[in-house]
Amino acid sequence: MKAVLSRNLKAAGLVILLALLVLAVLKWFLIPLASSAEFQSLVFRLGFWGYLIVVFYTVLSHIFAPLSGAPAMALAFSLYGLGIGLILLYLASLLGATANFWISRTWGRRLVRKLGGKQTLKEVDEFSKVSGKRALWATRLLGFAVFEVVSYAAGLTGVRFNDYLLITALGNLPIYLFTYLIFVSAKVGDEVFILVWVISVFLAGAVFLGLVHSYNRGRRNGRFKRILRRFF
Repeated sequence: MKAVLSRNLKAAGLVILLALLVLAVLKWFLIPLASSAEFQSLVFRLGFWGYLIVVFYTVLSHIFAPLSGAPAMALAFSLYGLGIGLILLYLASLLGATANFWISRTWGRRLVRKLGGKQTLKEVDEFSKVSGKRALWATRLLGFAVFEVVSYAAGLTGVRFNDYLLITALGNLPIYLFTYLIFVSAKVGDEVFILVWVISVFLAGAVFLGLVHSYNRGRRNGRFKRILRRFF
């Protein structure tokens, strides 16, 4: 029990440290850079290529899990605003989900470990134990913060690609619509929005991974497991 608690505390500490590092880079480097007149002028001259750069980097952040997607979020929202930024990130998420699915289905766990690292593979293994369409719906609707992990895990299960892509496309929409409605009505500044978004992603990811881990280990009481089984 003490060993498990110690591992959980270490994992939580690493998540907090990574979150603080990402927030610091966003706060004092990326957001000021993206908001500068010189950078805005450069992106304007790039035209359509600017959209492609944001999408391409976001897809890479899905494939190479240690690569943070936060810079792409910062650039998308700072340069193109909330609406267009969310559209770009949504399209990139579908491309990244497709790539991750076929990588894991074609080459298996070994390549996933090389691309995502040992910790990502461990999380993928946790999610791959929870298979089925209902499980995929639940993870897409609630597990947006661990999007690439779920994508890799789905490729290791027996789900058909057409079903996977449809569920991913539809299940991923609510969080984008919710984000748009909340922050448009709140009328917050770009910097506040980006920082709140990143913090929410880290917190949601930690909570959702904890729930899946607890479900797989059977450490919840019987009532909770019966509720989860309705989805999983």
